[in-house]
Amino acid sequence: MGIRKSRKGVSIWNIFKQIMCNFYDGTSRHLTCFDEIKRDEGYRAAIENREEEMLSSHQVKRFFKSFSWLSGGAFRKILKRLFIWRLQIEMPQFKYR
Repeated sequence: MGIRKSRKGVSIWNIFKQIMCNFYDGTSRHLTCFDEIKRDEGYRAAIENREEEMLSSHQVKRFFKSFSWLSGGAFRKILKRLFIWRLQIEMPQFKYR
């Protein structure tokens, strides 16, 4: 997807990809980890990004601040559904409602 806030920015698809990879990895819950993994050549190769495509912690903060309070609820619902989906894969006996 080529949706960007400015020409210099990273594409929205790439932002979501990196954030979801970070959530899935689970090594760190801190946004500063984006500065660390930006320099990690192995991580960049694993998610198939060039160095200039990697996000900094500042870019991630700006991305999350661009959502209004109203859209935050929708984002939480998506994350909740992803969590339940993954939990049911890991623990098939888990039933949600």
